[in-house]
Amino acid sequence: MNHLVVGIDIAQLTHVARAEVVLVNLHLVKKNKENRDNTPSKSDKKDALAIADMVKNGYYSFIRNTTEAFEELRVFLSNRDFVVTRLVWICRQHE
Repeated sequence: MNHLVVGIDIAQLTHVARAEVVLVNLHLVKKNKENRDNTPSKSDKKDALAIADMVKNGYYSFIRNTTEAFEELRVFLSNRDFVVTRLVWICRQHE
């Protein structure tokens, strides 16, 4: 096997190494884990097995590498949404 699956925290480092980085839906991991042994218990070993099974079966999506400007824009828009929400809340309090 010549594929490597790495978590999101080091995705930028793997881009330099030209390794493929993928995302797995956590909700589906939980459902898959419960279906494997029919118990809702949680352990790191079960998590790893469920994630590996999902990647093996193709239930993942690729990460799109973004530029620094795009990341800054995304943070700016998130901050703007927060400020607008707070402003609306404050205006409604004074009515």
